[in-house]
Amino acid sequence: MPPDTPSPGDAPAPTAPADLTHLPGATQAAAVLALPQWSWGIGPLRVDVAADLGVPRLSVTATLAGWPVGSAVLDPQHTETRLGGGALGFSARLDLTASFTDETLTVAGELVTFSAQRFSHTFAWADIQPGS
Repeated sequence: MPPDTPSPGDAPAPTAPADLTHLPGATQAAAVLALPQWSWGIGPLRVDVAADLGVPRLSVTATLAGWPVGSAVLDPQHTETRLGGGALGFSARLDLTASFTDETLTVAGELVTFSAQRFSHTFAWADIQPGS
């Protein structure tokens, strides 16, 4: 390789992102990234939650072995929903219940891998930090 040809290991170090607030939607995107978020999983099942507590609203997405099996938005008028589906021989059913007065989200259901496994987990919003 000629001496003035950079090798792949000579790539410049990444720099901090520039201030992009002048772009349309940049302020809203920054606000979304600052929302409290959390994830929970059991085996191949993963539940991701983003909370906009000012509205209030919870956006929930469930994946099974990396494949989407459902998503929902919970708010004070719509506090319960059921998600479920199957992927790669696994199946899952999730019952989501939000209490906007107690500020909790309960995820309960059943995961079938090689055998059926029931689960239930309650998240308290006070324990969640923005961007976590």
